[in-house]
Amino acid sequence: MTRSYVPIHDVSNLVFDAGSWLAIGALLGAFYFLSLRRSARMLATGSAVLLALALQLIRFAVLAGALGIIARHYGAAALLVATLGVLASRTAVLRLGALS
Repeated sequence: MTRSYVPIHDVSNLVFDAGSWLAIGALLGAFYFLSLRRSARMLATGSAVLLALALQLIRFAVLAGALGIIARHYGAAALLVATLGVLASRTAVLRLGALS
């Protein structure tokens, strides 16, 4: 009977890669949700409506483009972990908003 195992350096590389994609996703998400907060304030106050709409378009394009590049070049696992980072940053931005 042979044992199948994964060498420790492969596991550490996998953990490092996952952490990197999580951080990239968190940065993307922080940009996305902080700019969402800013554009919502602009729309609520009625100031700079065109700027708020332009910011919304840029926000969508950056997030969709970045996640598309991750999916195309690095695969589904990287996309999943980066998306988890985006969702984690959503929670962080919402909690920061509740504190301020």
